[in-house]
Amino acid sequence: LSERSPMKKATLILFVLLFSLTSFASIAPITGSTYMCQLSSTSLTDATPGGTWSSSATAIATVGSVTGIVTGITAGTATITYTVGSSYVTATVSIRLTVSFTIAGRNSICTGEFDTLTVIIPGPYLPLASWTPTASLSCVFCDTNISFTTHTQLYYASILDSFGCQYTDSFLVTVNPLPVISVSPYPATVCLDSTIQLHASGGATYLWLPATGLSCDTCSDPFISLSANIIYEIVGTSSYNCTDSFYLPVTVDTCFPASVPVIEKADRVEIFPNPSAGLFTLHITSLQKEPATITITNMLGEKVKQFIAATNEDIAVQADAAPGIYFVTAVTKNETITKKIIIE
Repeated sequence: LSERSPMKKATLILFVLLFSLTSFASIAPITGSTYMCQLSSTSLTDATPGGTWSSSATAIATVGSVTGIVTGITAGTATITYTVGSSYVTATVSIRLTVSFTIAGRNSICTGEFDTLTVIIPGPYLPLASWTPTASLSCVFCDTNISFTTHTQLYYASILDSFGCQYTDSFLVTVNPLPVISVSPYPATVCLDSTIQLHASGGATYLWLPATGLSCDTCSDPFISLSANIIYEIVGTSSYNCTDSFYLPVTVDTCFPASVPVIEKADRVEIFPNPSAGLFTLHITSLQKEPATITITNMLGEKVKQFIAATNEDIAVQADAAPGIYFVTAVTKNETITKKIIIE
C-alpha cells in the first residue's frame, strides 16, 4: 500500500493539472453586432463551444443562455458574458431608444381638397421618410408630403436613424363629402314691389351673395324684394365645415294680370301706409259724400274682402291676407277706381 501511495499522488496531481488547463483555456472572442434597436434582437456567437451566455443588466438587454440571442429592452448598455468553465469573455451591447416622432397634418378634409403631411422628428436622423401607400401621395421619400386622396386613407411614414433602426408612425386622413345645396323655388320670380320667401336646404349654415334685397343673408329662408333681376350665390356649409355653392336666378316681373282694370283715377284713392302689415287706412275722395263698395282681390282676381264704406272719410281696413300684392277696388255711383296695395 505504501509503495502505491506515490503513484496515487502523481495521478491526482496530473488530473488537477489537466482540469486547470481546461478551465482556464483560451476562449475565442464574441462576434456579432453590438449595436441594436430597442425591442429588436441580434445574435452573438463564440467559436468556443460548450459555454453559456448571461447579461449584466437584464432590464436593458436580455440574452438566451444557450442561443446567444440578445434582445434590447430599453436604451442603455449591458455587458454580455460568454462563460466556458472558469473562463469567460465579454462584449458590451448598446441599445438605441425607439424614436418618438409625429406626423402633422389635417385629420379632416373635404372632397377635392389636399392635405399637407409633415414628419416632425426630434434629433439628427437620416432625412427623407418613406411613405405608404403611395398611390395618392406627391412623393415616396420625403419629409413633407401632399395627399390627394378622394377617400378616407391611413398613411404610414417610416424613418431610419444612423444605427439603421427603423421607426414607423401612422396618420389618418378623413375625407368628408361636400354638401348638396338646393334652393326653392327655382328659378324664382318676384313681383315688382312685392315679397316672396326662398328656402335653402342641404347645409348647416348659409351665406347669400350678394345681400341685395334680402331680409337676411345668413339664414336658410330669407324674404326678397327686388327692383331688378339678380343671380344669387348661396354658399352652404356642412357640419364638417365643407362648402359648396348653388346659383339662383331671380326675375322681377310687373305681375299685373289682364283682368285688373287700368287705374285712371288712382290719385282719388289714398292708402296709407303702403306697404303695410295688413292694417291700413283707405280714403276715397269724391265730389260729395256717398257710399262705395270696397273689394280687395288678389293677383288671381279672387275676392279677399268686401264691404261698404263712405267716401271723403278715413276708413280703417284690416285685410287679413297673406303677404303679397293686392288690389283695392272702390265702386261708387259714377265710377270704379282701383289701386294696388302691398302686404308684407
